[in-house]
Amino acid sequence: MVLSRLISEILFSRVFVSSGKYYNYDSSTKESSRSIMADQVAGHWYLRACNLAKDKNGVDVFPPDHIKSALQTIYEMNVMGFHEGQFGAMNGVKPNGKVDVTSMQCEEVWTGITYGLAANMIQEVKSYNSTLPKGKT
Repeated sequence: MVLSRLISEILFSRVFVSSGKYYNYDSSTKESSRSIMADQVAGHWYLRACNLAKDKNGVDVFPPDHIKSALQTIYEMNVMGFHEGQFGAMNGVKPNGKVDVTSMQCEEVWTGITYGLAANMIQEVKSYNSTLPKGKT
């Protein structure tokens, strides 16, 4: 097995699989490690923008179902769950829908993160011929 594939499997099993819907903040047992971070798939967005989302064998660096699920969760919790999406993506939200107040950065909406999140959602729709997350119209 290629080292990068092994690292990916370990990462995904510790950080993604424990929640099943999104990437945890980290693999610790702290309550804050389960926070839903608006920028959790920023690396994927950047890889796709650089046309590097697949390895040299054509295998996705991040599993597409993980990305779609994470983006849907971020949209529901960090965007629409915060003032009905009128202010952008809240950086950190707990699984119960409350804003994570464990750090100042979690309690903020950053324009760049919101932009990157929206761009990543548009990339995914174009790449996988899927639909954008459902929200209020």
